[in-house]
Amino acid sequence: MTLTEKNIIQIKQGYAEAHQELNNTILNMIPFCKSLEIENKKAYDYCYHGVLRRIFLIKKCLENFERITPPERNSYLDDEQRKDLNLFLHSFLLHISGGIDNLAWVWFYKRKIDQVEDTIKYRFKINLFGKDFKKYLDKEVIDKCREFKSWYELLKNFRNPAAHRVPPYIVPYTVAPSDEKLHSELMQKLSTTNDEKLQSKIQEQLDNLRDYEPIYMHSFIEGSEMVRLHPQTISDSRSFCVLVNLVIQQL
Repeated sequence: MTLTEKNIIQIKQGYAEAHQELNNTILNMIPFCKSLEIENKKAYDYCYHGVLRRIFLIKKCLENFERITPPERNSYLDDEQRKDLNLFLHSFLLHISGGIDNLAWVWFYKRKIDQVEDTIKYRFKINLFGKDFKKYLDKEVIDKCREFKSWYELLKNFRNPAAHRVPPYIVPYTVAPSDEKLHSELMQKLSTTNDEKLQSKIQEQLDNLRDYEPIYMHSFIEGSEMVRLHPQTISDSRSFCVLVNLVIQQL
């Protein structure tokens, strides 16, 4: 979709709020991590070197999304810009999902579940959203994970391909289904003419048909959905902050 002025203002405000919530989460995390350093070294390791470190990297990714493709931009991103966006997108997805994993390990050690379960055998079940791990969670965390289930599934659907299959990437542009035939015809004309004036005219027509809002997906073959970069990464960051703050509050 082509962003309206209102959309652009909302996205900019969303980024500002996401940054503020990440900053507040950092401020909450620091004293919590310090208390763990004395009380439980293993929980501290996952908290400080895991969750907290990832939050700083998530912030850096958001900054680069805004820098490379600000919401008011509606023009073609060159190959190098898209490579940079893809790099930060992969990092972002990795650190959001990895941060959730780290939170589960903080809970595991802080609640001394390692004294009940064999850590080696149980490690693949240590997951805030997992069925088996639920028996060790407080009701507040269970309820929040239930509320966030669809968000978590979407996150996994992009994080897993990033690690194991076709990685997510920013598409160059999108075209409305109703304009696809005309777009194809114009592309064919563009490829068969050497007339610079005609090329310029055709390119202008193509630009009018294209939407350059940053969208990402992973594999056509797997039927990947297309996701809007700015709203989704803002939402991911804020949801992650909610989960982090809830977990440390319960612990």
